[in-house]
Amino acid sequence: MTWLVLLGLNLSAPALLWGGDGHRIICEMAFQELNESARTKLRSLIATDTEHTRFSDSCVWADDVRSQVERGVPAFQRFARYNDSHFVNTPRGSKATDPAQCSKLVAGVVHPCVIDAIREMADSLKRSTSPQRRLESLKFLGHFVGDLHQPLHAGYPDDRGGNDIRVGIPGSPTERRLHSVWDSYLIQRLEKPWQTLAQELLRDVNPIDRTLWGSQLDPLIWANESYQLVEDDLYEDFGVAPNGGKLVDDRYVLLNRLTVERRLKQAAIRLARVLEQALGG
Repeated sequence: MTWLVLLGLNLSAPALLWGGDGHRIICEMAFQELNESARTKLRSLIATDTEHTRFSDSCVWADDVRSQVERGVPAFQRFARYNDSHFVNTPRGSKATDPAQCSKLVAGVVHPCVIDAIREMADSLKRSTSPQRRLESLKFLGHFVGDLHQPLHAGYPDDRGGNDIRVGIPGSPTERRLHSVWDSYLIQRLEKPWQTLAQELLRDVNPIDRTLWGSQLDPLIWANESYQLVEDDLYEDFGVAPNGGKLVDDRYVLLNRLTVERRLKQAAIRLARVLEQALGG
């Protein structure tokens, strides 16, 4: 229970999960999990990046790209079709995610959901002859694999993956979006650096899980896992806020912490195996 052994856990103060540190944790674990051949090839690619010197840091780049596209920055508009590639919508009550409804055609241009974006980036990393395209694919791939393992990135379209659900936080005068809770609240005031957490989580992966997760490399599987967590767990077990609304209390945090830990580990192991295939490691 590596993430659970937290010194001075304060449940009223926010920290990052699938925010910046969450993506760094996943990608650092994946980097350490790689075989030596793939790790060497990945290092060579990252060495060409003018913005990042570590793979773990490069895995937050995709969110910056999205922001720059939304701001209308001209240099980033070539990435506009990936702005909706961080999630996949699955209607409430569905049996599973429908891959046929995943991507959209906008003005004749395919805008992939996260499932198809992962497949596209893995293929581009493997087959492209452009060093720049391969580097961009690597950074997108690391980010999108992480996103798809955050359950609400495969959530309901009617509440925009929990973005329209407001919940109270103990000790905070303002409510937060449920999506934000899962993106950036469930781990609180960790008194260890994210690098240490990545090391501890990776050490906690047992051989049976490593083999199982490493054999499940279809992103549709990951989407259905996330969606099932949304259906079964994420909207349950809230406390009651003073205003009568939902409250993310200590009980909710504790009941969902093992899910958080498992999804981070699954993302890392699967990302490592996908990267080995794409890099020829």
